[in-house]
Amino acid sequence: MDWSALVGGLVGAGIPAVLAYLALHRARQSADAEAFGPAVVLLDRINPEWVAMSVNPDVSVERAKWAQLQRQLDVARERLLVVSAGNPRRHVRELARGAEAKVTNAFQASGWVAGEIQANRDISKGIGHARKTHAEAEDAMRTLIDANFGWSQRRGRLLWSRHETASPPSPDTRETRDRQSTSRTRRG
Repeated sequence: MDWSALVGGLVGAGIPAVLAYLALHRARQSADAEAFGPAVVLLDRINPEWVAMSVNPDVSVERAKWAQLQRQLDVARERLLVVSAGNPRRHVRELARGAEAKVTNAFQASGWVAGEIQANRDISKGIGHARKTHAEAEDAMRTLIDANFGWSQRRGRLLWSRHETASPPSPDTRETRDRQSTSRTRRG
């Protein structure tokens, strides 16, 4: 048996299979990116600071604006729910479901702020809640996007995360690593 021909045939057949897999993986990521876009745009439009500054005193104009935002929310929720039902990775599906709920909560909190401003009521507590809810929704979307694009199928683990690289490790983490390396040194 000619082993070099067998190995060459297997390698030759494997390369197109790997390339096809990578193309499908990229296509999936691209489709998910299209799903994330409406939620990110909506979060920009319902930022509590922007909402508080741009409330229109005309009730009918403000109502029309929020009806349009509601349609955008419906699209964003639908697309996030599609990702939560169809992504091949369970972790991404769970993050999409959580992000959908947080985007919806942020929308409701910002809408409440707009209503309170139109009614000339104090918004000091409500705006704080809306900011917190909006920040949680932004974090959920950022985590979802990082999980979708930061994954390496080859290594099977998260390669990087903006959250990890943005700040140095905590002292507890360093101490834990030092203890682990010391214990490995003692064993070896």
